[in-house]
Amino acid sequence: MSTKRIFTIDIARAITIILVVLFHFTPEYSPKWWIAINSVFLSFGMQLFMAISGYTYIYGQRERKDRNTGYGNFILQKFQRLMIPYFFISVFVITVKLFVGGESSSENPVSLLSFLEMFYYPAAAPFVWFIYVLFMMFLVVPHFSAPKQLTALSAIALILHFVPVKLPDTFSYIIDFKSMLVFFLIGCLFYEWRNVRSFIINAPYLVYLMLFGVLYTCKGMIENHIWVMIFNFIISLTGSILVIKISKFISDKGKSQHVFLSIAACSYTIYMFHTTFMGIAKAVYGKIPLYQYIGGTATFIIGSIIVISTGIIAPMILHHFITLKSKILSYLIGAKYRK
Repeated sequence: MSTKRIFTIDIARAITIILVVLFHFTPEYSPKWWIAINSVFLSFGMQLFMAISGYTYIYGQRERKDRNTGYGNFILQKFQRLMIPYFFISVFVITVKLFVGGESSSENPVSLLSFLEMFYYPAAAPFVWFIYVLFMMFLVVPHFSAPKQLTALSAIALILHFVPVKLPDTFSYIIDFKSMLVFFLIGCLFYEWRNVRSFIINAPYLVYLMLFGVLYTCKGMIENHIWVMIFNFIISLTGSILVIKISKFISDKGKSQHVFLSIAACSYTIYMFHTTFMGIAKAVYGKIPLYQYIGGTATFIIGSIIVISTGIIAPMILHHFITLKSKILSYLIGAKYRK
């Protein structure tokens, strides 16, 4: 695979983590237009993240020297990369919440029982679900390494995606795994099916933009649950392709590429810590009485820029500081120690 194609995926990862930070900024005073924009991002953001993970996984298996790593070593590496940071951030968030309020906290309350719940449930915060579910992907998918096996598993995953399953909230990881497995495998097949990938990438922007717009608009008019799921699935795919095409354009032009690549390199740290830094920024910004001087909409826009920028930049600074200064903390956040 060419370096440029990897740059395209890295840029797509950067764009996606920016979208994740955006749709995690939804304060109670959010105007309707911001909620509408967030709904658009939410329709494909995490699905694209999962597909990118599938693509980079199969790329590593097919083209890098580590493709011959045994299953046990592979899972150990993924446990260190994903689950150690998962437990670290879970313990950190739960501890902080207990210290400042615990069960009295209005948003995602915790208790001492949360230290046990985090082994099977996102007790610390809803956003950590992705890390746990991604690890589950790596437990299953390596057993289906051949292209035909991946295709067969993808067909099964597609069926499972549309099969309604009702389980208690404590089994949310299983539900998320069922819903997201097909997108991880789509990422795998996007690498394997090179002719299909070329056709998709070279199709005009307008095709996907129109399809996305029409389906997203019509979805609100549909009441049948199955049809809503079908529309959501296609919307996720078309939105993801649009981001990939934008990423390829940025990669081809080379302009601002280094900015996106820098964000991509810190994407995991941004994902884990953006809500913490955004919370701090919101608390500080909320003490500044700008509404009486500027006005509601302008104040919200200024505040959103400050909070969202903090959610991206502060974790990047933390990432670079930790990876240069501490081997232990680098290990705990799943980063590579560079000193």
